[in-house]
Amino acid sequence: MEHCIITEKFTLIPKHLYKPEYLGEMFIIAENETVRSIVLEKHDAVLSYASPDNSPEEAVPLAYRLIKAAEMLNEHNKVVVSYLPEKKISHIVAMEGEKLLLANTYRTCDTKTLLYFIELVLQQVMFNPQLTRIHIYGHMKQDETKLLEGYFCGVETIEGHTK
Repeated sequence: MEHCIITEKFTLIPKHLYKPEYLGEMFIIAENETVRSIVLEKHDAVLSYASPDNSPEEAVPLAYRLIKAAEMLNEHNKVVVSYLPEKKISHIVAMEGEKLLLANTYRTCDTKTLLYFIELVLQQVMFNPQLTRIHIYGHMKQDETKLLEGYFCGVETIEGHTK
């Protein structure tokens, strides 16, 4: 089982433009962090991220797991969300067909804030909320899921564990 790094310090860069120093220009990289990267051949991109020095070599960022989960969905408009209320952050990945449109993290203090950011993402990638199913990666309380169900054509939980 792959270990998971929960970090806000990540970015997607087109493969032909990638330079290792880009992440350090966007985020403050702590002394106990190392910049790592994963080539996403399917998307002709590089996922660059900060990894704690004590994390296992095979550890991958949560954003990578969400991208992989979105790739497995059979829908045309794909939205995968990880809601981590204990860390007050959420990750959202959006794909149209096989094209990766967005992978980002947002500060979310509650489910209403998460709903706001999902709506913002759908507007940005031009997905119709009434025709879009939201896939929750991991666990979400029933009342939190119920709130989201009122705005989208469906909310489904997909397997996902964050260590």
